[in-house]
Amino acid sequence: MFKNMGMDVNDMASMASMASSMGNIPGLKAALGGGKMNLGAMQASLERNMESAKKIEQMKKRIEYKKAEALKQQAYKEEKQREREANHVELNEEELEELIFSIEGSEQASKTSRFPDKSSKQQNANGGKKKKKKGKK
Repeated sequence: MFKNMGMDVNDMASMASMASSMGNIPGLKAALGGGKMNLGAMQASLERNMESAKKIEQMKKRIEYKKAEALKQQAYKEEKQREREANHVELNEEELEELIFSIEGSEQASKTSRFPDKSSKQQNANGGKKKKKKGKK
């Protein structure tokens, strides 16, 4: 019978594998077996598959965007590094000392107390005496 239709054994095997893969769709198994086809279940399954495919596409787009941003950032860092290397000047010891002293100044910094105003204010306000703490009543 299949020879009259132009089909051979390989075509039959491919049809069998296709029918078995279609068995995963709810409602189609009953239709192939001769029962009533559940269109609502098939529609819901197809919608779930479409939503998951959309989510996968969005994730792929996000990954591509992040890769492109990472490449841009890397190129920016490399460009900045090349600029720094081009502007880099080696200094000998004398030039380095001159640079440091020009930044710091030639004067030696004088030491000061950490809280000079606080201690003098307390002494002046209390007449040089400390306050006594009140106890609980």
